[in-house]
Amino acid sequence: MDVLSKFLHSIAYKFPKGYPDMKDNQDVLLLESILENNFGIVLEGATDDTETLHEIFTAMFVAGHKPIQFTDIREVDWDKVKFGPLLKDPNRHKEGIKKYINSSTKDEKAKKYKSLYDDAEALAKSLIEKFPPAEVTRIFSDTKKTKADIEIKQADESFKNPLGVSLKYKDAQFNSLSPSAVLNSLFGLQLPPKGVLGYLASNDTDSKKKIDGGVQSYLNFILDNFERIETEGKGRGGDTEAYLNDTKYNSPEVLKKIKDKGTITIKKGRGKNTTFEEKNIEDMTWEDYKKVPKEIQKPFSRAYGAYPLTTDRSKDGGFLSKKKESINTVLLDYINEISGIDLRSKKPGEPVIIEIDKEKNEKIAEFVGLIIGSEEKSYYYIANPRGGMKYTFIPSFEALKKFDYIIKAEYDEKSSDFVIDLEIFAKNKDKGTITKMFGTDVRLRFQDGQFTSDITQKGSKFDIGKNGEEININKLFGFK
Repeated sequence: MDVLSKFLHSIAYKFPKGYPDMKDNQDVLLLESILENNFGIVLEGATDDTETLHEIFTAMFVAGHKPIQFTDIREVDWDKVKFGPLLKDPNRHKEGIKKYINSSTKDEKAKKYKSLYDDAEALAKSLIEKFPPAEVTRIFSDTKKTKADIEIKQADESFKNPLGVSLKYKDAQFNSLSPSAVLNSLFGLQLPPKGVLGYLASNDTDSKKKIDGGVQSYLNFILDNFERIETEGKGRGGDTEAYLNDTKYNSPEVLKKIKDKGTITIKKGRGKNTTFEEKNIEDMTWEDYKKVPKEIQKPFSRAYGAYPLTTDRSKDGGFLSKKKESINTVLLDYINEISGIDLRSKKPGEPVIIEIDKEKNEKIAEFVGLIIGSEEKSYYYIANPRGGMKYTFIPSFEALKKFDYIIKAEYDEKSSDFVIDLEIFAKNKDKGTITKMFGTDVRLRFQDGQFTSDITQKGSKFDIGKNGEEININKLFGFK
């Protein structure tokens, strides 16, 4: 294994897919942070038009730019616009705007850019109120790369260092982690960086049997019911019509052929060494199904999303019940075996309390930091989602280590995915006071169709702990 491979293997657990996806902005930011903090390597990253313009507009408004009236943003003469008296290097900000907004800008883009301009004004009002500025700038790509997008030098001279602010347009989401990183951090497991189910199936016969049983249940559920889609699903629209009128994969025909012959094609090898073989449906394992060509997996997935299978799968004793037995039970049993924590031992509404000992506390602090997007330095996070303004300070990794942590974990018995609702509490080591920092969830599920790959972490919620309008993280760490 070469040096690069060793490095990627060592950090794989921090990424949702088990590796840094360079098309995912959050993965890129995390990789850049690791390279900079651990090795002093700073990468320049390309920023798209939405981010660039939103950041420049916000910096302008914070710097004192007065909103201008226009019906079409393409008609604005940016050479005559006053960018704000507190803006550092206004010409550079102006050129950033003109790069994207000009006479060749398309109609849809122009409307979007107007929305960015309005959103930036709303964000800036909140920032000015909280942090009266003396000087403002957007952080450009040739400066030190951080998660901060603009930098505010505060008018209050007691704040010697500029404040970095991370901006998010409309709804924003926090970092996610790989399934292994989540489960290892929470329960002291030692899962490898990639492939939770693969690891369990390879190392435990009973787990493999249950996972393979889930695949069998899935295949039989589709093959036993897909013909009903044509008789009961007509006129339903949506995914049902997409299945019935599928010209790309010819889903109904593919499934009929498989049912008639009783075998499924498996692909083996790569490139010139690729071979195909037929395997009896009743002998199919999870490992086999992952090798089935996409042209066959997709018809199964499309049938799964069509009526009446969408309702039948949820019935008592239906496929989803069998899926929970094959996936959720395997995970619950493994967590209980290794950690001694039985997530099923509590009644609904009575979460399991996980006390973190000193040895694990630093790891949990890192886990918390990765979820909320911590860096070497603390910074301010602000977004303007549909539900109203969302803002908080994000403490640095070092600041997080100053607290002990308590976690409330509640397994969701009703969900067909593997879901654990979490509440993270910080305990002041000196005062002994306990404060809720945030709530989130572990949500492990298949990404591209049932049993086509290993499970991934798809956390769907993040609730910042509040006391009235006061955000607990701010109070805990002494932020304004």
